[in-house]
Amino acid sequence: MTKDLDLPCLVCGVKNSILKDPAQRTDPTKNRYLAKQMETHHHVIEWALANAIDVDRFNATLRPNLAHQHPNDPDWAYETPFDAKKVADWVDHSKHNLWVLCDVHHRAKYLGIHEITYPIWAPMDLLRSDFVDWAVKEISGQKAAKPAKPAGGSGGGG
Repeated sequence: MTKDLDLPCLVCGVKNSILKDPAQRTDPTKNRYLAKQMETHHHVIEWALANAIDVDRFNATLRPNLAHQHPNDPDWAYETPFDAKKVADWVDHSKHNLWVLCDVHHRAKYLGIHEITYPIWAPMDLLRSDFVDWAVKEISGQKAAKPAKPAGGSGGGG
């Protein structure tokens, strides 16, 4: 999805092809958040929980919705119940469970889906440029104000 299809980050639109081009990678009009790499995010079911999923519950609740959204899907055939192996395969290999994100919108402090609440993260791609500029300035200020860690040990010796 990130390399073969060169899909853009769901939030900022940066693509792997942009990040691989030295001239475009540093262009703020092409790479607004200075992303370094493209990644995929497990959207509905996190990879770490794949083996904890109750197959019967998956088939009763999630699968019918997937069948409605993706009728007669040739890869996943949502009309047919899944077994545990198919659930695990779906978690890590289905485009219906994976979102393409840049490293910033996936894992970065203040901006990544794994770092902030979903109600704040979700509309990020819809925010006005002046608001984004303000937020980036605020985040930069917080990073600059972060106190340095003391060197070596807990101190207080003597």
